[in-house]
Amino acid sequence: PHDASPLFDRFSDMVSEYLADAQRALVRGGER
Repeated sequence: PHDASPLFDRFSDMVSEYLADAQRALVRGGER
């Protein structure tokens, strides 16, 4: 049990969101 759990949860949320956006941008760019 480490104290950085909530912070890590927020960070992982940010990362997954960023990856989803990047993937969407890649897919959109590849459709051109």
